[in-house]
Amino acid sequence: MIPVDELRASFHDAWCSYLVRCGELPDLDTCARALLHQPFPVSRGDVAAVLVGRARFDAAAAEQCFARIAAATCDRTDDDLRPNGDGTDSVFSATANPDVCAGIVRGTVADGGRCSVGAECASRDCYTLLEDCSMACCIGTCGDTHAPLAPGEPCESNRDTCVDGFCAIPELFGTNRCATRVPQGGTCHAGAWDECEQGLACVTSTGFPMMTCQPLPTVGQPCPGGLCRDDGTVCHSSGVCAAAGLTGDACVNNLDCSAFYACDRTGHCAPVVAGAACSGGEHTSCFDDGMVCDFTCMPLAPEGAPCGSQTGRQSRLCASGLCVPTEGGSHGGDSRFGVCAGDAVAPACY
Repeated sequence: MIPVDELRASFHDAWCSYLVRCGELPDLDTCARALLHQPFPVSRGDVAAVLVGRARFDAAAAEQCFARIAAATCDRTDDDLRPNGDGTDSVFSATANPDVCAGIVRGTVADGGRCSVGAECASRDCYTLLEDCSMACCIGTCGDTHAPLAPGEPCESNRDTCVDGFCAIPELFGTNRCATRVPQGGTCHAGAWDECEQGLACVTSTGFPMMTCQPLPTVGQPCPGGLCRDDGTVCHSSGVCAAAGLTGDACVNNLDCSAFYACDRTGHCAPVVAGAACSGGEHTSCFDDGMVCDFTCMPLAPEGAPCGSQTGRQSRLCASGLCVPTEGGSHGGDSRFGVCAGDAVAPACY
């Protein structure tokens, strides 16, 4: 079983297995030193909630989550890894399907109970009035736990789960409602791949904003929409899907390279290294773990170290002249606040 303090390393290993197998990175040794941007499914607030007895840690669920990530298909349009085949969620910062990883930390506080972060609640929802609170921990109330919603029922995007479907946004004024997923050729909305059936993506057909659900091209096929089906492939400057360029591969622009590499001045894919200019997105982020982008790549300052800037942060913010963690508090990444429930930055809430 994975100990709670080894979760982040195991998560990194799982993503490395996936990224190397799919061709986004060349080998496990390279990935081991790479800065990965995939959101970690267990926040410092989650761990803090476990430590103060307001949530339970399920090591078996963690192992299942990481195994699913490592063994997932490279197809961006299936439900194997991303939530609802949301291929717009780039592999550079992809979020693992919440159904896979949601059970790692389970809150023990019942609906209506006092809470400061969602991890404490059985429903995963803690409603707080942040405007009335200037502390790191703002006391709120756990939301209601409910079963997955059927087609036609009202829903809230990113909160409520629809049964084998998605939370549809009304065309004009109205209520979001669960809907069944759209088959091939059906109309969908730009960027909303989760509307389409598994194996399809929402792509341009007759011009924006008219979009339809269609299969994406694979290696060797033309990619007029600029998208290819699989991670590890790119819509090459030649106009067809090809393997993503890795270190030393020829390129015309950044889009010929894996999301973790840039096309350098010599026309080859290369990592963005210490001292190089950066901007923090795909193809322009610092490659090595332990580096941050502050216009150029530089070493990440440790927690508690003096700082004078909060640009290019990795997992720190500069608050009152010291580096602090960004996650876990009622106010999220706000640099004025710390982390709840016993973390070193802020005292326990209870």
